[in-house]
Amino acid sequence: MPSYELSTFAESDLDKVLQYSFERFGENQMLKYNAQLMSCFDEISKISGHYKKIERKGKTLRSLHCPKHYIFALERGDQPLLIIAILHERMDLTIRIQNRLVKTI
Repeated sequence: MPSYELSTFAESDLDKVLQYSFERFGENQMLKYNAQLMSCFDEISKISGHYKKIERKGKTLRSLHCPKHYIFALERGDQPLLIIAILHERMDLTIRIQNRLVKTI
């Protein structure tokens, strides 16, 4: 059983990233990038990993830079980690993650 879940927002983000990769770079590159993202999902879900922790108002958010994107995930105690966003590194991350948190929590 995976130690993380994707929120509906993160599922949409992933679909958009993979669709863009497919249209721009082709199927082989899209599959390669999908594998990299899956590896990053596994990394961010580890108890001790190479991610950053951000603590706000009793909530802990993890962030991890994965090639060209940042992954954000919310710790939920005994439940699997909830990946809430996959955002391109050129996006305004602060505003987008604040909006995503409001919609998720």
